[in-house]
Amino acid sequence: MTLVGATMLVGDFEQHFRTVVLDSGGELIPETESETADFLFAKENVVAELKTLQEDARREHAMKLQALVNDWMKRGLVLIYGRMQISLQNLNPTCQREWLEALQAPVQRIIQKANHQIRATKQSRGLADAKGLLIIANDGNLLHTNPIDYMILVSRVLQKKKQKGERQFPNIAGVIYFSYRIPSRNEACHSGSPGTRRQQAIR
Repeated sequence: MTLVGATMLVGDFEQHFRTVVLDSGGELIPETESETADFLFAKENVVAELKTLQEDARREHAMKLQALVNDWMKRGLVLIYGRMQISLQNLNPTCQREWLEALQAPVQRIIQKANHQIRATKQSRGLADAKGLLIIANDGNLLHTNPIDYMILVSRVLQKKKQKGERQFPNIAGVIYFSYRIPSRNEACHSGSPGTRRQQAIR
């Protein structure tokens, strides 16, 4: 499945992306259908949901991180004198885990919603064997300008399992993350990163 012309979009992103889907042989799922995914690629047997990151979350995350640092200092997990730059790699495992959980929370909300919409679409259209594809476009969130780092967060969420060992979000077989109007960190160009579950690769 190839999305034709996806790098040439200007103006209203979601409107143009719908045109790209149609030009690529996809079908738009009517918005009148409640809690459904956005697109169907019948030939590939793929149900796809598009999520767009539009709000810059840097300030919100900085406030959450400051609260975490204050808590770590009270617990004696870190010692900071004056102004100091915090690096995830240099923190102890407890702090690393708690920081990653703070970063993961918004990602998990996106995945949880998409998993529900894809499942509902598969059920309503009798597509039990269809694969679910989550497409995430960054159109304004400067916190997530590194596609590899973002996909690591996505992977951590998708690996979560229920108490009985079942996958928590089984209706998402693959994820595509790319930037739109937001250059990759330390680069002047847009970027993207695909990912698939090993057992359910989308072909």
